[in-house]
Amino acid sequence: MPNTPLTDLTIRSLRPTDDGQRTDYWDTKFPSFGVRVGPRSKTFIGRLGSGRVALGSYPDMSLQEARRRLLALKSVKPMPRRETTFLEAYKAFKAIHCSQKKERTQRDYLRMLDVHFLPTLGDMRLDAIDHHHIVAITDGLIKTPSECRHAIAVGRTFFKFCVRRHYIPASPMEGMQLPKHTPRDRVLTDAELKAIWHATGDGKIFSNIVRLLILTGQRRGEIGQLRTDWIKHNNLCLPATITKNGRAHTIPLGSLSLSIIPTAAGSESSIVFPARGDTGNAFNGWMKTKLALDKKLGADFAPWTLHDLRRTFATNLAALGIRLEVIEKLLNHVSGSLVGIVGIYQRHDFKDEMRDAVTKWETKLSAVVTA
Repeated sequence: MPNTPLTDLTIRSLRPTDDGQRTDYWDTKFPSFGVRVGPRSKTFIGRLGSGRVALGSYPDMSLQEARRRLLALKSVKPMPRRETTFLEAYKAFKAIHCSQKKERTQRDYLRMLDVHFLPTLGDMRLDAIDHHHIVAITDGLIKTPSECRHAIAVGRTFFKFCVRRHYIPASPMEGMQLPKHTPRDRVLTDAELKAIWHATGDGKIFSNIVRLLILTGQRRGEIGQLRTDWIKHNNLCLPATITKNGRAHTIPLGSLSLSIIPTAAGSESSIVFPARGDTGNAFNGWMKTKLALDKKLGADFAPWTLHDLRRTFATNLAALGIRLEVIEKLLNHVSGSLVGIVGIYQRHDFKDEMRDAVTKWETKLSAVVTA
């Protein structure tokens, strides 16, 4: 294991031994940093504790970047593998992995872990968690396929992170497949819309959210996080940080929608639909409140999801003769009629057409729920 001052010039000139065996060259100024030279590649390496870690390939990774990566790895205090609990790993996952993601992705990851994994696995040591513990959690989500898929996807990401951090040697979700996804095509009938509308007439937070989903066709996460300063001049202005496609979105609000929002538009920013007992956070009790609404609708009401309201909104607008590009604008879709070269050169905002569509939809819905 020869020692040499590692510079770009030195690394370029390094060659494997005459017999073609890999050779490790260690930096004289930074003894735990080196480069492994093989017949066809050069890889930066580093010493961590009693082991070694590959940092990246040269020249894809620069010498300076490799040194910085090793210093960063050395600065992280590893938790003993046999003592790391799920909760401890969860805190590291939140601080290291989630912090690099978009705000919406962070919320989705943490919601899945908070709701489905943390209550059961929180105090368990990671090395004690096996496939049977995971299956016991996911089997309880079979009746909600979408939730089950998301839980498995986030769980796999979390345990892969734990493996990379050397908390566990292998993931208990290794080889676990996502349930087959069948796209939904459920569109609620007028009678079903009327039933839901009347079942949500109590003025409670979840009821108001459901009515706004019916009226606006937006996603539940966007309406659930609604803030007072997003209502401007009778428009709903969603910031890019909460939309699925990362694009700011503005749609007009009709009189019915405005009557449901229980705060003054344009006031200082505050959450319109706060979490129960926590006015500083947005509503998050989706599962329990949806089950309560289903119970109120009765056993004969066909299964439905809140996202079905979005599809129902689009279908009804099409039936009212609203043009496809206007519907896509209201839904904040970036595919379809406004994709490609059309999306580049077509800059009409469809404000008047969207307001006309919203007015027609509220008129029809009013007739449906009062029939």
